[in-house]
Amino acid sequence: DGHGADGHRCAQFGRDHLASKLRQLNDAHPGADLVKLLNTAHLAVNKAMHAAAFDDDMSGTTAINIAFRDGFMYVSNLGDSRAIVGVDNGDDGLVVQPLSFDQTPYRKDERERCRAAGARILTISMLDGVEPIHDNFDVGLGEQIDEEGDPPRLWLPNAEVPGCAFTRSLGDAVAESIGCIGKPEIMQREVDKVCARARR
Repeated sequence: DGHGADGHRCAQFGRDHLASKLRQLNDAHPGADLVKLLNTAHLAVNKAMHAAAFDDDMSGTTAINIAFRDGFMYVSNLGDSRAIVGVDNGDDGLVVQPLSFDQTPYRKDERERCRAAGARILTISMLDGVEPIHDNFDVGLGEQIDEEGDPPRLWLPNAEVPGCAFTRSLGDAVAESIGCIGKPEIMQREVDKVCARARR
């Protein structure tokens, strides 16, 4: 899910390099902790993207992937792309269940982390002085929808950029300076348990 002027290049770079980097690390360290390898792969691809032949200062991509090993599923997430599973829930029919949680300024933990790195967190309406500045953003993402279309965003302390509505990504070098990091959240689930919950 690329964004910014070179977002398509960032998305293609992530697509072309993330899985191969993970494979390379896994081959070099057989049996190593997959969570550690996934973190290392994401951070290495993020660093390589900064050095690539295109401009990722104000462009980047969210990323989500799923890896399987030894009966476990590992969901790695950067940003606000979401992994879901559709399951047959009997009389209720097909039910969608999230396998990841969006990383955006709607989340208090992500707001606090980015603020500690120097980010201002405001909606565009707040930035323009149309709405009073507040911090009442917490919503149950996946259950609630932003119907107004003016989410909280990350801004530099003294400039009206970059305006990211997510708090983790690949690329986005300017936003990285205020906490938009390339380190994913990784959720590990036993595959049988995921399937059993889904069948209920």
